[in-house]
Amino acid sequence: MQVPIRDAELLRQVNDKAEIVIIDNMNHVLKNASADPAENIKTYSNPNLPLAEGLMEGILVFLK
Repeated sequence: MQVPIRDAELLRQVNDKAEIVIIDNMNHVLKNASADPAENIKTYSNPNLPLAEGLMEGILVFLK
């Protein structure tokens, strides 16, 4: 919703070592979010929501 996958693909083209990790429904505050803008914005002020599923796994793979 916030960043088209095509943007990630364009960035990937400038660095052949880069990998793209797509985490469905994750927003800019790294939380699962609805495609509904009003519901999405609620995640920005709720620190109790867990991180989006798949985020930590992607970070761990990157660090290794």
